[in-house]
Amino acid sequence: MTEKAKAQIVSLQQLASSIEKAAKLAAERQGVALGDDTIVHRWEIIGRVLSDISDLNTAYKVAEEIAAGVNVPGVKAEPVVSSIGQDILVGFVDRANALKSIK
Repeated sequence: MTEKAKAQIVSLQQLASSIEKAAKLAAERQGVALGDDTIVHRWEIIGRVLSDISDLNTAYKVAEEIAAGVNVPGVKAEPVVSSIGQDILVGFVDRANALKSIK
């Protein structure tokens, strides 16, 4: 019989703080402007809107830096770039599914 993995609880405050720091650092390093608000798209993609970008390689680099900067126990952040209407969202998805249980 296999043992079920115990659900990981992620602090929303810790996650928000980590995303804020990661987004600020990524924007500075890549020389881009990000929106102020953290967006959760379809309960899967978490990130920021990238302003005035024409190079999707740069967008992906920003997403990689945000994902690398999210340092929250239980969260396995993988970079993602997504188009939402006319906006480009850069951020991450949680491959560990820890974000299904937040407090």
